Amino acid sequence: MSGGERLPTGAELYPVRSLAGGVWRKAEAVLVREVFLEVLLDGRKLTTIACAGLRVEELAVGWLRSEGIIRTSREIAAVTAAREGWSVDVRTVAGRSAAGPRGEPEPLPPPGADGATLSPERIFGLMGQMAEAAEIHRRSRGTHGAALADATGIVTVREDIGRHNCLDMLGGYALLNDIAGGDKAILRTGRVSSDIVIKIWRMGVPVAISLSVPTALAVRMAVRAGITLVGGVRAPSLTVYTHPERVGGA
Repeated sequence: MSGGERLPTGAELYPVRSLAGGVWRKAEAVLVREVFLEVLLDGRKLTTIACAGLRVEELAVGWLRSEGIIRTSREIAAVTAAREGWSVDVRTVAGRSAAGPRGEPEPLPPPGADGATLSPERIFGLMGQMAEAAEIHRRSRGTHGAALADATGIVTVREDIGRHNCLDMLGGYALLNDIAGGDKAILRTGRVSSDIVIKIWRMGVPVAISLSVPTALAVRMAVRAGITLVGGVRAPSLTVYTHPERVGGA
């Protein structure tokens, strides 16, 4: 790393030996941090998440949202991270620690009567913006990335060692800031599996766009949920798997 260059939060430097052009050199590799985050609900531990230790409050709240345990910000009384940051306790208004996961979310509504759509050019542009904002990935190639976008562009980007964690962080961010998902899109880097679709469904977001491709079960679930699923995004190509009416010209 060149002198004075800032190391991204959540990354560490490690001395390595690098082979290039047949010559070995001493170098420093940028590595993504890995820690174990305990998520507590009203003081009771529910899970441990391997993560990069970034935005841990969002990650904890988003995980609870993805599991269907918490649905709205009105249910949350406080979110407290331990001093070292590797545990987060989410306190609920009524002490709902005995609550279990809830059922499948309701299907999302079809596109509005205004016929608003995302053009392929817009999709390519948003993907480029997400890649540019994913600083840890650009430096280390060791993270997954996801972004929340609206009609004006990228709202926020999250990175982590886990592809699920990125979505949970976005879900927590949206919940803690009372951001509705109905007019938003999720962009991501990794494969789209059925559990990824469930997380996006619980966020109430009707469009999911990925650099990678979905599984067959993810496609069937997106059909049922009312989610437009776009994959294999590599300009100038992409594939629309479900509900193409939200993509201009599809």
